[in-house]
Amino acid sequence: MNLYEEVTNNLVEQEELFEMANIDKDAANLPADLWTEAKSKYRDKPDHKPRVKVETKNAGRFPIEISDDPKPLLSTKNLNKEDLRLINGVIPYIKRNTDLFLKLYNGEITEGKFFIELSKRNDYDI
Repeated sequence: MNLYEEVTNNLVEQEELFEMANIDKDAANLPADLWTEAKSKYRDKPDHKPRVKVETKNAGRFPIEISDDPKPLLSTKNLNKEDLRLINGVIPYIKRNTDLFLKLYNGEITEGKFFIELSKRNDYDI
């Protein structure tokens, strides 16, 4: 176990952390930045689906379900065309990498391993 993992494990034992990994739009060749979160005792509820948040221009961080068929978790009817373009532009990326997003969400891989695996798929420039 490296020092980062040891410190992180000790902190998690003391209190629940709200971790979110930022996927930079330029490094991932996406129209918008993405934020992905790990499951926690506060997020592990029946109505809280694994999600990626898309950084939109007007709607803030908009949640998209992590699944084989990613869909917005909120209504899109009041979004403007630019925000819809951003959301629709990241859905193929989420779908293509669903397995990695779910492994990160479920704590099966670290954030570092997540980015390494994305880079192996040519989906992230490290």
